[in-house]
Amino acid sequence: DLSAEIGLVMQPKKSTAFSREAENAIQLADAIGCEVNASGIVAAGCPIGGHEYVAEQAQKSADKVEGLVNILTSLDLPLQDQLLIMRKSLQAKVAHFARCGLFSDIQGALLSSEKAISDAVLKLIGREECMVDMEQLRLPTRQGGLGIQCLTARDGIVCKAGFLAAASLAQQALSTGCQSFQHLKGEYERTLQQMWHEVSTAYTCQGACTCEHMEVISLTDALSGGMLPGLQRDMSLRVADILHDQLLGRYQARLA
Repeated sequence: DLSAEIGLVMQPKKSTAFSREAENAIQLADAIGCEVNASGIVAAGCPIGGHEYVAEQAQKSADKVEGLVNILTSLDLPLQDQLLIMRKSLQAKVAHFARCGLFSDIQGALLSSEKAISDAVLKLIGREECMVDMEQLRLPTRQGGLGIQCLTARDGIVCKAGFLAAASLAQQALSTGCQSFQHLKGEYERTLQQMWHEVSTAYTCQGACTCEHMEVISLTDALSGGMLPGLQRDMSLRVADILHDQLLGRYQARLA
């Protein structure tokens, strides 16, 4: 069976059966002696289920991030330490959202968690949103920003890249298992193909932009070439380069 193929050991008391086909879940639950969850399950920190279930679990994670932000800002720590923890730890939790579901399912959770972090950062630096250029704060520190993530920007293009990265890892892990679990061969193939088209063709730069162009290739070639696992980070860097170029252009226009 699938668990034997990938080396899993079943723990019925800690297990829950879920399938989009209810009868399949019932049969599996009876076979291994566990309960059925009709809505979905959380596996390795990622919600698996219908759109509403994924959105609900993502919002629960966002609520945890907001709670941690409140705790962090109440601690007697130097402001710089609070900022570093915010950037290096809490933002990593938010970045994980991208690999948990479709952007349309988790957008609300991302918006609320990103707002909590942005508001906290503004408080740490003693500024109000109207006093700063938030796009500059979202640049990496190497480009003069504070490295505040914004996965919802540009119609969630970085978030979509993260989902593609997760799908590619699932494809590799289950390449010899049940085909229905293989994202690039199952029901999500059309969705992933469309998502890859958006990501791979995003931001074709023109004019004086000096950032590198992303070569447009097929999803199959990208998977076989090992491009997808690091796609979220690569797209994040690409978007940052383009944003940096646009900001410089605006500032130069003001000074002209």
